[in-house]
Amino acid sequence: MDTIGKRIRLARELRGINQRELSNRLDIQQPTVSHWEADHSDMRISSVVKIAEVLAVPPGWLAFGGPLPKRMPPSRESTPRGIRE
Repeated sequence: MDTIGKRIRLARELRGINQRELSNRLDIQQPTVSHWEADHSDMRISSVVKIAEVLAVPPGWLAFGGPLPKRMPPSRESTPRGIRE
């Protein structure tokens, strides 16, 4: 996976959730997720951290790539708030 957008999409799909559900968990609008996955917008590091928490992947993997963790913990069920600074 060579872009952060592709890694977000992969992690989201492995969790079995759609863009709308991810956007709801992050308290953002769905088009924002679509833009991220298409690599059409820059992200704040705080957003990367929140996405990683929700999708239960290491933030470093999400930001920089590398091998996908062999065992991913269950996703976080609570809805995080305030990813905007």
